[in-house]
Amino acid sequence: MYRVVILGFLLAWVACSTEEVDIPLNNNSAPYFPMYIGLTNTYQIDEVIFLNEGLVRDMLSYQLQERVVDEFIDDTGQQVYVIDRFKRNSEQDAWIYDLSWQAFIGNNQAVRIENNRKFIKMQFPLTEGLEWNGNAFFDASAPVLVGNEHIDYYKYWKSRIDRMNYTEVIGTTSYDQVIAITLADEENRLELRKGMEKYAEGIGLVYKELQILDTQCFQECQHIPWIDKAEKGHIFIQKMIN
Repeated sequence: MYRVVILGFLLAWVACSTEEVDIPLNNNSAPYFPMYIGLTNTYQIDEVIFLNEGLVRDMLSYQLQERVVDEFIDDTGQQVYVIDRFKRNSEQDAWIYDLSWQAFIGNNQAVRIENNRKFIKMQFPLTEGLEWNGNAFFDASAPVLVGNEHIDYYKYWKSRIDRMNYTEVIGTTSYDQVIAITLADEENRLELRKGMEKYAEGIGLVYKELQILDTQCFQECQHIPWIDKAEKGHIFIQKMIN
């Protein structure tokens, strides 16, 4: 990963309505969570990591590509897909293999296994306003190392479908039939936990944003933006580019 100056971060938080979508629960090509060998999605990643009590900020920008390369039946009889992840600094560079994740649909849930953590990405049937514990399969209270600091990363997380069946423009591309899922939405004087994911029908994840930040500067910093007062944690933005 290479350090660059990131000009800014656009926060996009969405409202609610009341529609439902029927999902073929036994079909691993479910509209918003497609999974088949050959599926390839490419993203732009921009990240700021706050180090040394906020005195240092590590700015990262790179491209990420996910390729569904294999499938297997696990010991429970579940069909699981293997996702190889590759990174590069820019379009001029070659893709370099990073690691592999897994994904499957089962028990009315769309699941991704990321860095040995099993996340419930969707709960079926999809209904606007539906809430669930997306981190139920792992110890969400365990601190996570971000940069050189441990942080209660998954504190206050609760997944919720905020909006469905709308059009979203990401970069220069307009996506129809998008759903927006909140991962976390909590702010107090010491902690910010905000996260969201957006999925497009037939494509999968097209946008992800995380703001996982802590500070000890609260009384004198209450009117200061988090990007200026954060002492540890990170801001992470993932946008589909093709």
